[in-house]
Amino acid sequence: MLIFKDTLQLDKEFPFKINRYDLKAEDNSGETYHYHDFCEITCIEEGEGIYHVGGKDYEVSKGDIMIFNNVEPHGWTITDKNMKVLVLIFSAELVTDPLDSYIADYMKPFIERGSNFRNKLEKEDARSKNIYELLRECFTESEEKEAGFQNIIKADVIKIMTFLIRHYQREDMIPEDRIGEKKQAVNRLGSALEFINEHFTENISLDQVSAMVFMSPNYFSSYFRKICGYKFSEYITIMRLKKARSMYISSDKSATEIALSCGFRNMSNFYRLYKKYLGPLPGREKP
Repeated sequence: MLIFKDTLQLDKEFPFKINRYDLKAEDNSGETYHYHDFCEITCIEEGEGIYHVGGKDYEVSKGDIMIFNNVEPHGWTITDKNMKVLVLIFSAELVTDPLDSYIADYMKPFIERGSNFRNKLEKEDARSKNIYELLRECFTESEEKEAGFQNIIKADVIKIMTFLIRHYQREDMIPEDRIGEKKQAVNRLGSALEFINEHFTENISLDQVSAMVFMSPNYFSSYFRKICGYKFSEYITIMRLKKARSMYISSDKSATEIALSCGFRNMSNFYRLYKKYLGPLPGREKP
């Protein structure tokens, strides 16, 4: 998979957004996953699909709830004609207070993950129905923006988090002393991914990137493959190939010019790798 960080920014004063989306098959994420600096709660309102996260595939349909924290790469595949979703995103600051540990507990379902954790709440779970109703109220308040709407939204989000805490029992939580270690490891990989995404057409090496995040090359290579599903070199190759495909379709540059600009130095190798990972080079429409 290819992993990108979503650049969406939330309002610092009220870090919250909720929207409805009508996803179609052409919107499928394919092998491209994303993560972001905020938490996400999504309810399926119509249609069917599959969410991919953490090496697991979750089949979803109307009434199911999916949750993602701020470091989980995820993507989706629409298996119906379309899938309508209601998506709430928010930063922890919306429901936490650094001076109140009781309020901070609301974020545990997004932070403390055990080996049995599932990102999906089944539609049959009574709490899924409660959460959906609260999401709908948040959406209405966000659209109408009547006096005090932000207070109602914040209260609804805290209620949602309470239902999530009731759903995720303690056996699904990881020990407190491992939380910092896990977050640090993911954040370190996130920095590496950001650097790769900005410089993948350049001559970057495993030693260079692993040193940037203070990991040994062997450890970084193993961890990178576990998270991304590709070897470090494969990941960069596929990013270059996808960039080349995009340029080939949208410009009139020759294949050689494009391959060189994307970091390839040998055309026979470029064609071989393109066919291996992406199939035949796409045709170009004649004017």
